[in-house]
Amino acid sequence: MARSPLSNRQRFDPSVAFMSTFNLSLLLLAFRPVPGTLFSPSLPLNPAIPKAVASVPKIETAARDRLNPVKQTVETTRQNVDRQVRSTYHLPPREFEGRTIHRVELPSQRRVIALTFDDGPWPDTVPILDILRENEIRATFFMVGSHLQSFPEIARQVVKEGHVLGNHTWNHQYYPVNDYIASQEIDNTAASLNQQTGVYTRLFRPPGGNLTNGLANYAARGNYAVVMWSINPEDTYGGSAASLADRVISQAHPGGIVLLHDGGGNRAQTVAALPTIIAGLRDRGYEFVTVPEILAMELEEQQVPAKQPLTP
Repeated sequence: MARSPLSNRQRFDPSVAFMSTFNLSLLLLAFRPVPGTLFSPSLPLNPAIPKAVASVPKIETAARDRLNPVKQTVETTRQNVDRQVRSTYHLPPREFEGRTIHRVELPSQRRVIALTFDDGPWPDTVPILDILRENEIRATFFMVGSHLQSFPEIARQVVKEGHVLGNHTWNHQYYPVNDYIASQEIDNTAASLNQQTGVYTRLFRPPGGNLTNGLANYAARGNYAVVMWSINPEDTYGGSAASLADRVISQAHPGGIVLLHDGGGNRAQTVAALPTIIAGLRDRGYEFVTVPEILAMELEEQQVPAKQPLTP
């Protein structure tokens, strides 16, 4: 005959056995007798146990007090390395992602200025690179995607010589756009920049400085720093090289961002004015930096608040 299954009463439950053993262990620990006496559950609770339990929060506090300075040092080091890497390449400090920047506020009034060039790459970009190289200056170039397709080798030369790239849309649009068109303009340019130069940038400048046609808002939501300017000699409207240089030098201020153009048309006057601009600013004590570098300097000198959404 087959054996009948065990009844519930007869069946062994290991979890119940474990809990019973565990509870018994706790009971024995709590009523552990003083050495030399017989065990009796009526003996008082071992006085060492409540003292040990009471000391746990103090131990935790002491551990936190020791760890917090270490954690703070590690976090500060991480932030400093992150900012240094970003300022060296084509990324703004994280605190400026999603923000619009016109100029940099430096409490020290340190005489630093950033040269920026729009609408390249273009044939006139090449002599500008020659002048910057001769003067050991790094600048920031906001490139148009369609021009990048035409002159990829010039874009690669810009990167090779240590300059920073920014996104200036694909077609240099001024009219209002929806998110789909904005993505075509900005994301396609970003992809082309990366494909042609290996650069990943989070710097954006809206064509014509237009902040209300949908492009700047789309870029800000994508964590681009929207970089405007505070010094504009209006080199796209003509004028002699001397007048262009005078307009830049007369408007110069610490933390300034200069708008110039290397593409989109004949930029011979801008090329001719550039040596005079550089010499004039250096005579006034200015040093030249890239946009990521000048933003990092602001972080060093003052606390930058958390980023806010871009408003039209």
